Amino acid sequence: MRKTMYLSIVKAAAFSLFLTLGMQECASAQETHSEETLTEADAGAEETGEQITEAESEAEVETSRIRFASDMEEVFQALLKAQEPFILYEDYDVAVEEPAMYKEVAEGDTGTALNARATGDASDSSGDYSTTNVREQGVDESDIVKTDGRYIYILGDDGWLIIVSAQGDRSQEVCRYKLRPENEEADLFARELYVSGDTLCVICEETLPWNYKRATGDYYMNARRTTSVIFTLDITDRENPSLRGQVRQEGGFCQSRKTGDIVWLYTSLYPQVSDTLEGSDIGVTVNGEELQPSDFCIPECVTSASYLVASSVGVTDPDRVIDAKVLLSGADTFYVTEKSLYVVNEDYGSYRSRSEIVRFSLADGKMEGIGAARVLGILNDSFSLDEYDGVLRVLTTYTGSDGGEILEKISDLFGWYYYPNDRWVRHNAIYLLDESMNEISSLKGIAKNEDIRSARFFGDTAYFVTYENTDPLFTADLSDPEHPALAGELKVTGFSSYLHPYGDGKLLGIGYETDPDTGITQGLKLSMFDISDPLHVTEIDRLVIPGIFNAPAIENYKSILADAGKNLIGFYVEDRYQVYSYEEGKGFVRRLHYDLFEDALNGTVTENDVRGIYSGDEFYLAGRRFLINFEMEDDEFDKELTLKFSY
Repeated sequence: MRKTMYLSIVKAAAFSLFLTLGMQECASAQETHSEETLTEADAGAEETGEQITEAESEAEVETSRIRFASDMEEVFQALLKAQEPFILYEDYDVAVEEPAMYKEVAEGDTGTALNARATGDASDSSGDYSTTNVREQGVDESDIVKTDGRYIYILGDDGWLIIVSAQGDRSQEVCRYKLRPENEEADLFARELYVSGDTLCVICEETLPWNYKRATGDYYMNARRTTSVIFTLDITDRENPSLRGQVRQEGGFCQSRKTGDIVWLYTSLYPQVSDTLEGSDIGVTVNGEELQPSDFCIPECVTSASYLVASSVGVTDPDRVIDAKVLLSGADTFYVTEKSLYVVNEDYGSYRSRSEIVRFSLADGKMEGIGAARVLGILNDSFSLDEYDGVLRVLTTYTGSDGGEILEKISDLFGWYYYPNDRWVRHNAIYLLDESMNEISSLKGIAKNEDIRSARFFGDTAYFVTYENTDPLFTADLSDPEHPALAGELKVTGFSSYLHPYGDGKLLGIGYETDPDTGITQGLKLSMFDISDPLHVTEIDRLVIPGIFNAPAIENYKSILADAGKNLIGFYVEDRYQVYSYEEGKGFVRRLHYDLFEDALNGTVTENDVRGIYSGDEFYLAGRRFLINFEMEDDEFDKELTLKFSY
């Protein structure tokens, strides 16, 4: 009797809360957040910020401590819980005949330098040369092509490194160096490289075939068949590089970064999880040593039975790993600064999707797990994260409302049916977190029914583009982390997928032009924004290139050349490489339109492997199988030389 009475009271209270929140949700649904168009960024911009601050409910950021495993049983249980049903591949012996495709590989040393064919030294560029377009200032990133102004370094197929003198129409292949896998049965693929003075690091993947021959003569099926390798070369003599050291790490190459003399390698690995620890293979080997359980980091939310393996290697001691850690759940998004690694994974297991952000501090090659935070919504890409003065700023897109989520949970608890009206209504938010991943403040309810398409942070100011059928460029003032506020909003047609600083007070946008009524893509769009006054941002110039609907460069910022000092904007689109400059009064001026269609047909060019670089007044298009030289004169590029590489 008493139990029934208590249950009735609980249900009545829940029903009362249900009605109250329902009325609040209806009222909230009638509000419009950031709907007023700021045709002129004036005092109305401040009103927009006030609307959002008042309209937001208390931000929901769940901060948690990450833990490191005490034993492998703890790792196993975390993997088992996260694992979705899938086919388990266990190592086993197979009695088969040797396939014809496995040919004997001649033994040799780990690297072989071929004959140098260039004569004379390359001219000193005195620092007038391009560098890789990186995500974070002070943090270098690897790529398939690099230059130091005197030479151009190109990664070819099958582990080949090509060094070419950067001498314009006299450029020649100086050296061709072959990197070799540890296991002669493995295939070696050179992924990316770094160049620093007379030291060159090449990151490769060694991949064993599914069946390879062991010393016993049997064939072995290996589910964990990919290892990533950092080869460190001494290139003091460009004609004869020498191998100084190498480090091997289990997993496929994910990304890498370089800060000072330390290379950070990140690989992805899927452990073999069976129904028991003994029947599973969940260990990780880095440089021949099995990592200890205390190296395995287990966040509160493990959404995937996978690993992100992170290690650090000093180029001055290239045979030794400084530190190594394993993060369960892998990684959807990376963001690396000089002092922090942030790993983001999306969690779709709750009523509304959330993103878990795990922070590691980085110092002298060591990694220390700090903590994690789960924020509402998902991130567009790594540019939606930014660390500044000890504060992490995060931009997300989320659906629904806080009230609707609570009502759903209450209705599920009592078996009632309830479906909130705004379940799939999109909003955007800014979260500010401290170094311990605790929430400082937030702005929510930005740009109803629009998604974040691009973002860029400059000091205390954030610029981000949302999109439905038009492209609002928002400006957020983050100078007071406890009181962030929107400072302005500029609406233009189309949207920018990539934002890049372009000199003092200017912001370059690369994206697509769309019909404002239908949203149909009409072509590629270049925009130049004046951001000298964040309260009065304007689009001062735009160029629409009709008929271009696919720009691979936008998906890989490292392939974009955007150099305000040299006034060059270069990118690859639909079998063409285009270079523009920007001039006051003229807008975007095309300087190069080079057709690579035939080279794409014969396999010389692939869309993800085209880079535009320069040294002095010489411009080069380079990829794994080619190098083309142009002399830059006035507004035109004159083609002078073509080199093609076969392997």
